[in-house]
Amino acid sequence: MCAFDLSFDNIKDIQEQKQLGEAFCVQALQNGILLQHCNNGKTIRLLPNYRVTHSEIEQCIYLLETTLEQFNHDTYQYKFA
Repeated sequence: MCAFDLSFDNIKDIQEQKQLGEAFCVQALQNGILLQHCNNGKTIRLLPNYRVTHSEIEQCIYLLETTLEQFNHDTYQYKFA
């Protein structure tokens, strides 16, 4: 399993954090990556196949970067760690 945290420095409301985590996962799914959020939406998890290839990892990284850029520049103007 791999995971990373989104940084919601200015958001104290737990429900809003969960909604943002869900929105990020939906955006990722639209880009072709299946993710799961936990820890009140802060932690994003992915579980690649144990036989994942180097090219699949590179593709996933590219899609994650694209998702982060889209998410950061869309309606959600938050800083991501």
